[in-house]
Amino acid sequence: MVFNFNNTSIGTIFKARRSGFGVGTLAFMLLFGVIFIGVSFVFIRDDLRSLGWMAVEGTVAEVAQSTDSEGDTMYRPTISYSVDGQTYSVTTDYSSSQSYDVGSRQTIHYNPETPSDGVLRTNGIGYFIYLFPIVGFSVIIGAIIGFIRDRRRTGQINQLKRSGTKIQGVITDVQSTSGSNGRSNSSQITVSATDGSGRVRHFVSDSMSGLGIVGLADYQTKPVAIDVYLDPTNPEAYYVDLDDIPEISPERITDLLQMATNDSRSEHESKNNVTPNSGSTL
Repeated sequence: MVFNFNNTSIGTIFKARRSGFGVGTLAFMLLFGVIFIGVSFVFIRDDLRSLGWMAVEGTVAEVAQSTDSEGDTMYRPTISYSVDGQTYSVTTDYSSSQSYDVGSRQTIHYNPETPSDGVLRTNGIGYFIYLFPIVGFSVIIGAIIGFIRDRRRTGQINQLKRSGTKIQGVITDVQSTSGSNGRSNSSQITVSATDGSGRVRHFVSDSMSGLGIVGLADYQTKPVAIDVYLDPTNPEAYYVDLDDIPEISPERITDLLQMATNDSRSEHESKNNVTPNSGSTL
């Protein structure tokens, strides 16, 4: 029995699929890179445009405080300075984690032609901020390369499925990779099969995602047959057909949850049944 919701099979939702680098991922990374470059420009703009300007000591007149999304306190100082007896003030365009004391001295660079145009350069940050655009461009380039590689791999897979030699094997291993949060991000399966020369080979699949992987937890007791497509001109080029991985059904989800509940219950009961060592009474 397979349930449907809005004409969509629940099994399809839980289907394991290849972890591709789709248009959505490309767009997200491009946007992230552009935003990173844009934000970094705000930080380095004052340094770039103030090269060759005059320097003068100013006094911190006011410090505005705010809190960022992580709860850290950010500071935005307003600094007064004098040029030829005329007093001016400048407020930084951005907030930073660097604190300022009212009355402390800070160096201001001002435009000799327009003394009111002054900036507080990246005091305490230095050339580190110039790495930010490099990071942004690296993300953009990495996204483009990743997308191109994925498109090429997709083309190879389609070609293998059209004209490759198909053999069948069984899953002999399932490996998961975990992210920084400790959760599984993707998995790969190993399929053992006999090729055209009679040699047993082990084929590792592309990385895949999807809750359907959970259904492979007991592959050792319930063999799962998987097709492998080989390039007849290059046997080292192959594709493990992830479409062969069976959809995880509502019944299978219930079984897995029941197994987990029973294991947890058994462990709890075994702990409660431990008899403490009895001490001797004098």
